[in-house]
Amino acid sequence: MTHRLKGIGLRNVVLLDGFRVEDHGEQSSYFYDDLDGLYVAVARAIALSPSELTAAELRFLRKRLGLTQDELGARVEKKGQTVAKWEKGELSVP
Repeated sequence: MTHRLKGIGLRNVVLLDGFRVEDHGEQSSYFYDDLDGLYVAVARAIALSPSELTAAELRFLRKRLGLTQDELGARVEKKGQTVAKWEKGELSVP
């Protein structure tokens, strides 16, 4: 069984294992064995990917690092508004 991970802002994360499903009639609940480890693995895959960073991936990484848009902007010598535009897809992520 596979499961598309939802709620993290990335559409392309599919799990093959490490989770269990409890059915409740018309709805199902998903439980993850190691959610923190899963987030680290997703972040590592993004960081090591040869593809350009997407807006959604940048937002995911920033949030996992616990940074605001202003804080990330300061670290890369840009304004928080620039980070917001990157995350909205209004500007390409450099």
